[in-house]
Amino acid sequence: DTLLTAPGIGREVRHVEMDVAGWGLSYAPGDALAVQPLNPLEPTLQLLAALGIDPQERYIIRPAQPHAPALHRHEWTALDLFRCHLDVFAVPRRSFFTLLVSAHRMHA
Repeated sequence: DTLLTAPGIGREVRHVEMDVAGWGLSYAPGDALAVQPLNPLEPTLQLLAALGIDPQERYIIRPAQPHAPALHRHEWTALDLFRCHLDVFAVPRRSFFTLLVSAHRMHA
């Protein structure tokens, strides 16, 4: 595990080597392996409570674009989305705030 970005710049980029022998994976040079971390359970539940969202509420997710990759499920609970698929504890990017302002103006 080697840090590739300068410390303290926000998001870390690391080089990690993994032994996947025995995993039953087939791969070729140039392939990439994505690692999907989980958000911690208690802070995620606290966030959902603060937002007034029932963790067991179900949502149907459809691709926004026809060429978007298919998801392995269509229906997710709020807890699934916030814990496993959304990076809710990251430092927001400028585009997030732009989107937030636009959404606020549409509903004001």
